[in-house]
Amino acid sequence: MFTCEATIVSFIKGKPWYYTTCTECRRKMYKTNEGWLCGSHENLPEPKFMYCASTTIVDHTDSTTATLFDEALTSIVGQPCRDIVIQEGYTDHYQVPKPLLEAVGRLISMHVRYLKSPMPGSSILAVNRASITQPLVVTQGTPPSLTQTTPNGQKELRSNQSATSTTTRKLSFTEPGLFLTTYTTIVLQH
Repeated sequence: MFTCEATIVSFIKGKPWYYTTCTECRRKMYKTNEGWLCGSHENLPEPKFMYCASTTIVDHTDSTTATLFDEALTSIVGQPCRDIVIQEGYTDHYQVPKPLLEAVGRLISMHVRYLKSPMPGSSILAVNRASITQPLVVTQGTPPSLTQTTPNGQKELRSNQSATSTTTRKLSFTEPGLFLTTYTTIVLQH
């Protein structure tokens, strides 16, 4: 397991964002006319609702897919899955609800591990724990562009901007093995 900082870019369409498990044995549950059932238990009044969303995440090096599980999404969203399904009425497994979509674009510290995929030769990035490291900043209007185009078509910093360069080391999770990547960050100052 390792920790990285990444941003959720999107939730993958066609994949469910939650599932239901038995409160007695943790098997998958199905709704019937009489209640909920799994392979071992019948007519239970309600299952346990669990987040399990396939996402595209990005860091400074590349993008990849990762599955965010219940504890991670509960921490990010601030609501248990049950509340979103039952209280807010988001019952469609494939229609990602607004509270989850609000996590798109936020920088998140993720505890990630590789899981063996059912497909030979591939693995899944599983995120079981996470926390928001960059609070959502709401601004009014559109932020001004930091660059301008010169008469010859080149992009340059606007005259009221200055730039400094720093070198940072971060974990990269774009390869099967972990390694350190050095990259340069441009910090814009007013």
